[in-house]
Amino acid sequence: MDYADIINKLKNRVLNIVVIVVFLVIAQKIYLANTKKLNELKETQANELKKNQVMQDISVKEKQFNAYKNFINSKDSSSIINTIGSLAKDASVKINSIRPQDVTSYTIYNKYRYDLVITAPGYHEIAVFIGNLEEAKALFTVDSFSVRNIAGPEDESTQLQANLTVSTILLKE
Repeated sequence: MDYADIINKLKNRVLNIVVIVVFLVIAQKIYLANTKKLNELKETQANELKKNQVMQDISVKEKQFNAYKNFINSKDSSSIINTIGSLAKDASVKINSIRPQDVTSYTIYNKYRYDLVITAPGYHEIAVFIGNLEEAKALFTVDSFSVRNIAGPEDESTQLQANLTVSTILLKE
């Protein structure tokens, strides 16, 4: 074998090795670029999953809010008065008068007030009535309260009269 054949063989091998190295470098660059894109997609996917979870949580809270809103707004003036009347009856309290007051409007709700004059045989019955009002599902609050004895000095039975201002709210649409 002469040197020219050996040089040709080595030249072909070196050329093949150079071509292989060039292709390996190109393949590595393509791999790194695709790996970077894949990581970006995984990060985007994780962010989107978090956003979806937040949106689902918002949807659940919105449904709960609408349920509360419907519950709170499921009353009208006559049902409020009927509810107060039934609570008074349960507490053995007599309602002498119920007077609706002006509506107070706030940003997201309206507050309805009612002045009540009640009579009861004792303080316990008045306390039970107030407790029933504040524990009622219709969401009542007692804003003011005063009590006086209306039984005469010769009358041995206790008869109390209480003036209350009771309020409830309705959410605006």
